[in-house]
Amino acid sequence: GAIVYRGPVVGSRVTGSIGGHEAVLVGERVVLRPHTDATLPALKRWYADPELVRLARHRNAPLSDDEVERLVRERFATAQMLAFALYERVEGGEQLIGSCTLANLDVENGSATFHLMIGEATARGRGLGSEATRLVVRFAFEALGLHRLSLTLFAFNEAALRCYSRAGFREEGRMRDAISRDGRRWDEIQMGILATDVPQ
Repeated sequence: GAIVYRGPVVGSRVTGSIGGHEAVLVGERVVLRPHTDATLPALKRWYADPELVRLARHRNAPLSDDEVERLVRERFATAQMLAFALYERVEGGEQLIGSCTLANLDVENGSATFHLMIGEATARGRGLGSEATRLVVRFAFEALGLHRLSLTLFAFNEAALRCYSRAGFREEGRMRDAISRDGRRWDEIQMGILATDVPQ
């Protein structure tokens, strides 16, 4: 896959972009681009999906359109976050399937937090999330010069655990019984990957 730059990355603003950067990451089956106003309707739909909320958020309630709008405007375009719209490469173009972010960017300590959401149900379970994760990991280490990425997930989210493990993340710890879902308590799993973990 290729990483394409058009100007500075962190903290730069692109006309029409709400992603806070200008990086485009191109893989075999997926492409990651900055979010724009055109991707907002999909974000609103995904954050209102009870199943996605159940998997990804501590608050087990869908977000309203206004809440998504505020989240995007206040967080996506800050210097501490790079937000990507995730597209599947299909014959004749690209199809928007999800979103991922590098958040809590700490350039001084070389660390950030990774989040991934496959919004479209038809795109899940096909390895697209794993490819997107690998692309962002490479970008974080090679282009941004970071040393460490971390993430958290709920223990019942087995698909995410497989995805992140395939991309090289390792389990580093658990916050026991941190989340209440489906009438029982679950651990929140902490995972991390270092630049030195990635095969050269």
